[in-house]
Amino acid sequence: MRYAGFWHRLGATIVDCLVLVPLMLLSVWVFASSRTATLLLLVPFSVVSIGYHVVLHARFGQTLGKMATRVRVMRLSGEPIAWREAWLRSSVDIVFAVVAIASNVLTLTRLPDLAWTLPWIQMSKQLSELQPGWARWAEYMAQAWMWSELVTMLLNRQKRALHDYLAGTVVVHAQR
Repeated sequence: MRYAGFWHRLGATIVDCLVLVPLMLLSVWVFASSRTATLLLLVPFSVVSIGYHVVLHARFGQTLGKMATRVRVMRLSGEPIAWREAWLRSSVDIVFAVVAIASNVLTLTRLPDLAWTLPWIQMSKQLSELQPGWARWAEYMAQAWMWSELVTMLLNRQKRALHDYLAGTVVVHAQR
């Protein structure tokens, strides 16, 4: 197996972000319109974002970004991954997403009605001030996880990130 390194994986991540940009733009527009719409769509938007990675990895071993950069996720044995590995690869991201959703719901319920009439930057500042302290710690932990993933991937021969160790997977160059 030829292991996929940093640049291929970064390219795949960039393509995946571009694929999800329409959802992100829609969510920003909805979230700026009303508290009710935001609260109703917060979970579905998060599920689609996480589901994109889990479903495509489970079904094809690749997201669209990995397809574009010609890399794929495999078990250490070289066999294709299944649902179990796809869920495990995303498990920490799912935990952080659940914490973020809980924080956002709590923050939005604290936001006064008049805040929805404020310009976006002022409303964002007010949201930040109303965010619970534990949410900031969760954000710090998510950042620490992300950087730990990168460092781990750069420092081992198989180019495995922490989520690869959790799931027993490796990212390799796909055969044509």
